[in-house]
Amino acid sequence: MKTFYRIAVSDFNVKGVDEKGTPVDWNLKKGERYLTSAPDAKDHVTVFSGWWIELPLVMFSGEVPFTEGE
Repeated sequence: MKTFYRIAVSDFNVKGVDEKGTPVDWNLKKGERYLTSAPDAKDHVTVFSGWWIELPLVMFSGEVPFTEGE
């Protein structure tokens, strides 16, 4: 799997409950660097953090390769 570091261009908050019933309160912070997947067919990336969150690629700027893969 290819992964990339990307910089968030805006703040974003996710609140809810995961599949185990655990409360989720996760924040994407403008200007912070995040490890992400390559974009999918919908131009979304998965953010690998405490939670794996799928977000639109337009919420990030730039990309620096972290791992090579298929």
